[in-house]
Amino acid sequence: MFTQDWMTWGLPEGAKARFGKGNINELQYSPDGALLAVASDIGIWLYDAQTGEERDLLIGDVEAVNSVSFSPDGRTLVSGGRGWGDTIRLWNVDTGKERHTFTGLTGSGHSVSFSPDGEMLVIGGWDETIRLLDVATGEELQTLTGHGSSVTSVSFSSDGRMLASGSWGDTVRLWDFATGEELRTLAGHTGSVRSVSFSPNGVMLVPDGEMLASGSADKTVCLRDVAIGGELQTLTGHTSWVNSVSFSSDGKMLASGSEDKTVRLWDVAKGGELLVFAEHTGPVHSVSFSPDGQTLASAGDKTVNLQHLTFSVSSRQTLTSHIGDIKSVSFSPDSKTLAGAGDDKAIRLWDTRTGEERHILTGSTSLIRTVSFSPDGKTVLGASLDDAVHLWDVETGVEQQAITGSMWWVDNLLFSPDGRFLASKGEDNTICLWDVETGEELHTLTGHTYEIHSISFSPDGETLASGSDDATIHLWDVETGKERYILTEHTDGLSVLFSPDGKILASGGWDYTIRLWDVETGEELQTLIGHTNWVHSVAFSPDGETLASASADGTVLLWDITSELFDFAMI
Repeated sequence: MFTQDWMTWGLPEGAKARFGKGNINELQYSPDGALLAVASDIGIWLYDAQTGEERDLLIGDVEAVNSVSFSPDGRTLVSGGRGWGDTIRLWNVDTGKERHTFTGLTGSGHSVSFSPDGEMLVIGGWDETIRLLDVATGEELQTLTGHGSSVTSVSFSSDGRMLASGSWGDTVRLWDFATGEELRTLAGHTGSVRSVSFSPNGVMLVPDGEMLASGSADKTVCLRDVAIGGELQTLTGHTSWVNSVSFSSDGKMLASGSEDKTVRLWDVAKGGELLVFAEHTGPVHSVSFSPDGQTLASAGDKTVNLQHLTFSVSSRQTLTSHIGDIKSVSFSPDSKTLAGAGDDKAIRLWDTRTGEERHILTGSTSLIRTVSFSPDGKTVLGASLDDAVHLWDVETGVEQQAITGSMWWVDNLLFSPDGRFLASKGEDNTICLWDVETGEELHTLTGHTYEIHSISFSPDGETLASGSDDATIHLWDVETGKERYILTEHTDGLSVLFSPDGKILASGGWDYTIRLWDVETGEELQTLIGHTNWVHSVAFSPDGETLASASADGTVLLWDITSELFDFAMI
C-alpha cells in the first residue's frame, strides 16, 4: 500500500487539508477559530483549524450526529443526533468528556444552537417544534410551534433578540426570543428550506440591521432585510438543492453549498457570483467561514475541504489540463509535487505551490489506473491497463523504463521502504518482485490459490506479507523469494500490515476477527474479537501501541495491543 498523508491527498490549490472519516453532516468553527468540529455518522471530530491535526473524537450518540454548535466561550459543544432520537449532549471541548445528556426530547436534534449568551439551547426537531432549554438545569423553557414540518435549521441574530428557523416547508419564521412570539413568516421559496443564517451587523445593504440568508431545495439562496422581512435578492446558479449557507465575518461574502457538488461564493452587496468551487465529488452538506474570514470550510463526499481566501481571485490555480477524468492522484513525499493520472494515458506533474504544470509523462499505451512516488520522491510510477508499470524521472520527466512481464491486471503496487524493490500483485494469484533500478523481475511468488487481497513490506524491507481470499497469510523473504511461514488461523479473506517496529503482523479477516502474529516465529499472539462483519482494513498508530480496524459492520475499532482491548464504535 502506498503511504500518503491522506489529509492532503489531491486537494485543490490553496486548500489546507482534507478529512475523510464518515458521512459528514455539519461543521462549525469554534468562536476563536482554533478548532473545527465536524459532525459525522461516526461521531464528532475535532481538528486544529490551522494545522489540520486531529485533536479528538467525541462519541456518545446512538444515531449519527446531525448538528453541532459551540458555546460562545468555545468551551462547550452541543450535539444532536439523527433519527427520532431523544438525547442532546453537551461536551467539554478541552477534555472531550461528555458533560451532560438531555433526555426526554423525543423527535428533537435536527438542528442545535447556543444562544449568544450561552445560557440557553435552541433545538429544532423532526417533531416540527423548536425547544428552548436552560443549559444549567436542562429545564424546557418554551416550545415554539407553527412550522408544521420538520425544523431543519435555527440561527440567532447577533444581538440574541431574534431567532430564525427554516423547515421542510417553504417558509422561514422569525421569533422574538424573549417572548417566543412569532414575529413574521418569510415566504418566497418554492422548496424546503435547508439552512438559515444571520449576517453580522452593519452590512452595507442594511445599515441599521441585519440580513437573513436562506438556502432552499428550490436551488436558490434568498437574502432578506430582517427589519421588514422584504426580499433583497435571489441568488441563482446552483442546479440542485442548496443545503447550507454561511456569511463571512465582515458580512461581505456569502457561501452556499449544494447537492450539485459545488460551493459558491457570492458578493453580498452586488449579488454577483465570485467563485465556484467544484472539488467535491458528492453533495455539499455544510459550509462555514472561519472567524477571521480567511478560510472557507465545506463538507461533502466524506471529506472536508479548507479553502484559503486570502489571495485574489485571479491568483487561484486550478489544475485541469487533463483530457478526460483523473483516475488517481498522489503527492510526492515532500508535498512539493502532485501527480495526476487520467483517461488520456498520461501523468501530469504539478508544482503544488504555484499550480504550474511541470511535466506531462507519456509512454503508456493505455489508461493509467494508479500513480505513486518512490520513497525518495525521485521516481513516479504508473500502472496501466496495458499490463505494464511505467517509471519516470520526476526531475526531467523522462521515462526510465516500462516493466512488463508477469503484470496481468496489476491492481496493487508497493515500493519497499528503501525504494530498491517493487512488489506487484495481480489477479493471477501471484506476486512479482522487481528491481526498480534495472526493471528486472527478481522473483515470482506463488502459493496462494485465490485472489491476493493485500501485501505489505516490513519496515526493514526484508519480509513481504501477503493475505489472500484463500484464508492464508504468507511471509516471504524478499532477498531470496522463499516462503518463510504460512499462517492459517483465519477462515476467509485477509488484510495484512506490519507494525512500525516490524515485530508484529496484524491481519484482518472476513471471519470478523483481527489476529496479531509474531513475525520472527510465525506464532499467533492474540485474537481480537469485536466486529460483527468483515474486517477489510487494519492500521497501526505511529508508536505501534494502537491498532485501528475497519469493518463492513460500519465501525472502526481502536485496540490497545499493549494491554487490554479498548474500542470506539464508529457508526
